Amino acid sequence: MITKAQKKKIKKALGSNYGAAISAELKEMGVTNRNGQEHSSNMIRQVMNGIQHEDIERAIFSAVKKKSIEIKNRKELLKQI
Repeated sequence: MITKAQKKKIKKALGSNYGAAISAELKEMGVTNRNGQEHSSNMIRQVMNGIQHEDIERAIFSAVKKKSIEIKNRKELLKQI
């Protein structure tokens, strides 16, 4: 379950359009709902607001990790310039 503190950090890392990043991560992971369709943005929002869903939570944390690595790499590149 995503806590309020985690939600703040996730939104800070992924930005206000966090749903797109999480949706892309779910698609990359091959995670679908029980009907075989992509999870809706509403479902992602519900998980961000505290509803428990292991697959979506895993995708959220994976998206945050990828974004932080991307930011770190960008910072290192800027130092080299």
